[in-house]
Amino acid sequence: MGETSELQSEETGGSQVHLRGGPTVQGHFRYEIGWPEEYPNDAPDLSMDTFYNAHLKSTVSQAVIESVEAEIPQYLGMSMTYSLFEHVKENYDELVAEQPEVEEISDSVQSLDIGKIHRKEKLTKAQKRRMWNKGGIDEHDRPRGWNWVDVIRHLSQTGYKEDDATA
Repeated sequence: MGETSELQSEETGGSQVHLRGGPTVQGHFRYEIGWPEEYPNDAPDLSMDTFYNAHLKSTVSQAVIESVEAEIPQYLGMSMTYSLFEHVKENYDELVAEQPEVEEISDSVQSLDIGKIHRKEKLTKAQKRRMWNKGGIDEHDRPRGWNWVDVIRHLSQTGYKEDDATA
């Protein structure tokens, strides 16, 4: 995270500014500076309570707020918004030092084991009709004994052979 951060600010209303900064998407955080009616003689309101900061540890959020609040007294009586933004930008690495690094997700797959998908064979209507005429497509569709051999008919077709051992 040693890269310099780029600041992006947006005004949300007449009395608030959001600042988003950080070198990477994971390193970004957003904080709000709200100006009271007596600004710049009164300290601005600071907040990091946004959904955008859900990835930050509470200690990091607190460190950013405390660091900015420590800078406020020297700028009382003059405009300080830009100076506070610059303070966060210059001290970014120290402020997010407690934030754990996020593991990078790689696009490549090291090893992927996918079992072979068993697909039924697609049959034409004629093939299906022939299968049904033979007794069904699956074995559970066929009647019991569909493949039994009639022993008497089989022997009558093949003929009786005498054993050579008895003769």
